[in-house]
Amino acid sequence: TDIYITKPGGLTTSEAIVKQTPMVFYNAVSGCETRNFNFLEMMGVAEGGKSWRQVAAIACRNLNAPERLQKQIDAMKSFLPHNTVEYICSTVKEKIS
Repeated sequence: TDIYITKPGGLTTSEAIVKQTPMVFYNAVSGCETRNFNFLEMMGVAEGGKSWRQVAAIACRNLNAPERLQKQIDAMKSFLPHNTVEYICSTVKEKIS
């Protein structure tokens, strides 16, 4: 099982959600990243800490509790429409053909 330790930037978190990779956040930048952190934590798709020790503890706890990781993955699955990736790929392919 993989876990992604990252800042809660928009592009990074979107990619992780599409790939259904559980996340642990650190070092949110004031403003949009703080809002991303709070929103995604509330939605159940990520957790975060304010220090490296907290982040490490969360990551270790989650890696030792597959049900916690699965809960995040399930939240990610419900977060996006079922066919989002297929829709984006087919639209891009259609536009460049």
